[in-house]
Amino acid sequence: MSYIFAIKTKSKAKVEQITIQYGGAAKGDQLISKKEILNILTKKAKKPLNSSAISTLDLRAMEAELNKDERIEKADIYIDANNHFNVRIVQKNPIMRVLTNGQDYYIDSEGEQIMVKPGSIAHVPVVNGVDEAYSKQIFKDATKTSSLKNIFKVLKATKEDEFANALIEQATISKDSLKDIILIPKIGRESIVFGDATNITEKIQNLKIFYKDGLPKLGWNRYKKLNLKQGNQVVGTLLNPDMAKVSTPVIKRDSLTAEVLENRKQSSIHH
Repeated sequence: MSYIFAIKTKSKAKVEQITIQYGGAAKGDQLISKKEILNILTKKAKKPLNSSAISTLDLRAMEAELNKDERIEKADIYIDANNHFNVRIVQKNPIMRVLTNGQDYYIDSEGEQIMVKPGSIAHVPVVNGVDEAYSKQIFKDATKTSSLKNIFKVLKATKEDEFANALIEQATISKDSLKDIILIPKIGRESIVFGDATNITEKIQNLKIFYKDGLPKLGWNRYKKLNLKQGNQVVGTLLNPDMAKVSTPVIKRDSLTAEVLENRKQSSIHH
């Protein structure tokens, strides 16, 4: 009798609390707000979830509705022993935000396009100056390439590196060479000529060495351009050419050698 009573009581139980948890995207990123998630669920249920009878809610249908959203990788909904309505959202992982031709969208780690919607927050580099439309076919085909896809490859790699991820805030394509990717750091006055999407790991490593070991000794705000295209070195174009006339000693630290080439407009760092 008590067992039957418990079943009847549970069937009449109502939602006591709604909890929404996030996963997937980087900490602080929120592609879809809790308010928007709740609105989607309420619309699907055709009634407010709070105080609704649990037995009247189709959890699988509500999950499916959330999974239709392009910002969501996976949604799970369950009711716990305390009659709490739990929603766990795994968001897509954005790599970059593209502003071009009047469009505003993210590209996630799988190369999928996600349109930016009001309230979306993702701390990723902004890509602009690329006069090229997104093509899912190009991103999914390993034999095809494009400027946007090459930038994506570079920024995906920088995101996986803690230092580089914290450094880069913008990317574009050089007006002088459509193959050259230009990165803009959050600090300093220089632009970074990354070149094409080859030797990405090596270039990022050289850049890290330059920022960590070279610039503190050579001087911050010294360069207007850093070029990573020259193999195992970073070639810097001085902001003020007169700086090259000032003798700077050769710096040696571990495998790093940094030097200013006197009476020239460039300095280099290599290892």
